[in-house]
Amino acid sequence: MKQDIFHYYYPMPDDVAQSILISETENNIHLRPLHPNAKKLWLFNKLLKNLLTRRKTALVINSNADYELMEEFLSDHNLQQLCFTFTHSRSNNEKRLRDFSPLIVSGRLKTKKYQESLVAILESHVEFVNHLQYINGKNSSIHYTLSKLIIKSIHYRIALGSWASFLPDATEMTQKDFVKIKKLMPDALAVAKGNNSFLEPFSIINTEVFNLFTKEDAWASCIHQIKKQENQIRELLEMIQSYKFDFISSEFNTYFRSFYSIYVHLSALRLIENPSQEETVRISVFESQLLNALKKAEIPFTSEQVQSIQDLEQLRKLAYNSALQKWITVASTSNISSETHFLHPVYFSFINALKPSQVIKFDIATIDRLKTLDEISHYSKFLLPTLESIKKLEPHFGIYYDWKVFLNNMPTEHRIYFESLNSVPLIQWDNLLELSSLEKQIEQIGTFHLDEFKTSFNELFDNIEIFRNELLSNINSIHESGQHQAIEEIKSLQEPISSLFTHNKAAELSLPDYYHSLPLISKVFPIVILENIKPDFIPSFNEKCWDEIIFMDTENSHSEKLKNSSHHVIHLHEASSSESIFNIALLQAPPVKLINILTNIHHGESFTPIQQLSQFIFANFNKFKVYINTKEFIISFLPEEWNHLFAGSILKNYNEFSLTEEKGIDKLSNWLNYKPTIKKVWVLDNLISSEGITVQQLGWQRHFIRCLKNAGFQIENFELRSLLEARISWTSYFSEGIYSVTPANKSIAEMQI
Repeated sequence: MKQDIFHYYYPMPDDVAQSILISETENNIHLRPLHPNAKKLWLFNKLLKNLLTRRKTALVINSNADYELMEEFLSDHNLQQLCFTFTHSRSNNEKRLRDFSPLIVSGRLKTKKYQESLVAILESHVEFVNHLQYINGKNSSIHYTLSKLIIKSIHYRIALGSWASFLPDATEMTQKDFVKIKKLMPDALAVAKGNNSFLEPFSIINTEVFNLFTKEDAWASCIHQIKKQENQIRELLEMIQSYKFDFISSEFNTYFRSFYSIYVHLSALRLIENPSQEETVRISVFESQLLNALKKAEIPFTSEQVQSIQDLEQLRKLAYNSALQKWITVASTSNISSETHFLHPVYFSFINALKPSQVIKFDIATIDRLKTLDEISHYSKFLLPTLESIKKLEPHFGIYYDWKVFLNNMPTEHRIYFESLNSVPLIQWDNLLELSSLEKQIEQIGTFHLDEFKTSFNELFDNIEIFRNELLSNINSIHESGQHQAIEEIKSLQEPISSLFTHNKAAELSLPDYYHSLPLISKVFPIVILENIKPDFIPSFNEKCWDEIIFMDTENSHSEKLKNSSHHVIHLHEASSSESIFNIALLQAPPVKLINILTNIHHGESFTPIQQLSQFIFANFNKFKVYINTKEFIISFLPEEWNHLFAGSILKNYNEFSLTEEKGIDKLSNWLNYKPTIKKVWVLDNLISSEGITVQQLGWQRHFIRCLKNAGFQIENFELRSLLEARISWTSYFSEGIYSVTPANKSIAEMQI
């Protein structure tokens, strides 16, 4: 049967689930589950599956433990009405048949809801696996999963240390760009000394120079232009100083001082509370003078608008600039000097139309902000030492030239990337490039899959719970009409056993008659338990009463007598789980019989259940690492790449072990029996393994984590979302306790697994 038709009610390890499928393909098979509780898991799931698929099952039981196991199954699932226990007792069989009444299911059509729940499970599982493949899983079409990208990013950040904060902005770049830059990196490193910060003065040189001139010609042009610019700047500074000196003694400066004086007096008078008549007159006079001054200066202010020191300062600036501009205009028309030397829009006009022959470039954005002579003077003074330092750097011009030529021969985004590496040591350039590429890939995958992974994970288990709630009702609904129909058919046969199905009517049947009536009984009951029956009484069956007959640790004589009664014969050999001290209980959270064997059992008593636990771990999860130090014992189910990172970050003075089953069970048992260490389990995103996750395997992992917690382990769950967010500041990740830990004292209900 395909997996998409049936999902197991109880989670099982893969080998047990596979044995169920194998048993349905073989006519006669012997099965021996290899670990505690496997028989119980196998049997309960097998019976539920047969009931769902309308297959009839007979179980041959000889032991009390197996009988108790079946009683537990029928009671827990409320399926007593679908099972008949045939004993070696005429009176018992007769009483059970006479007392039997088919169950009437309220709302018979349960199948639709059940099928809808199965479809919902499949859809949410497909969604879950899809996002899991991007995060952790293996898929031929996905070369880099998010988990591997994050772990690589963290490794590069560790290698870079504080230099990781200098990661260039590469938002506009594609993965093809990174491939091209990686090919250019050897050439870049060969000439990268030219990007040294002490060569910063060279940045004033027009980049076109490096395209049009050889190294020698470029330097000659620079020296010629530098000398020319130095002379012009010095002349400019002298002229500005001269104009300032002339302005101080000019009538405009006198006008400004008187204008300012008027406002100061007016402001002082306005501060007087309850001014006298004389003071009021003076205020009026000063206001009149101020208005005239404002009008003459063409300043868009009124005396009422000037109410504070801030207003005064703004007015002062306006007045000063107005006076200065008027003075410049008069001075220019008087041929004192030409304004073209210091009015920056004219003086720097050549910058707005730079030509390759003009070697020196200026910061146009800065120039455009220059408004006053003071600002022009300050910027000009800044340029002089820059030009002077270029001349002193002549021995290093060659390496700067090679670097600029290298940059000029590549696309803009590549050039910007290399230029942004200026402040980083050359030895870190490769690491920064790899980190940039990784971050771009992480950005492309994004957090979408992480969000959807968690959502689909929760939806899947919600749908499984809905399925579980519908399953038993669906089973009863499936078999209700069948039982009624079978009873009516038996009544019409007028066989002696027919009267048993009419209440209070006994049948004249001997014990051998009841054995011969098994084919009719099987028509009513989809499950028949043959308990302690006698081989001598078993008749020769001429028809197939059951689809499967399961022998539970019984003798071969039963098999020979009953082999023709069923299409499939299954021999199940294993002690009942009720006899096992260590019991992975079914669907119980926490499992009732799984007590804290790590701390609550004395040394002599704990060895057997702990050894069973060790066997159980090896039987179901063979990919794990063990980390031990003086304080902690850790079983890690993390992917290999995360193991080394976490072990190195969290543990101190630890030893690492990879165990094989041959000798590993005893070693694991001895380590678990050592009481002083804290026992922990590491998982990533609440998964023991992310490979080949079926619905059954996922449920089994979830169940096993619950069992380990109840057995006394601390479950430490590392969430990939937290790791993604913490990769930028990895050194503080563990010190701040960002990773998600489920302490031993948390209830199972609080565990999001």
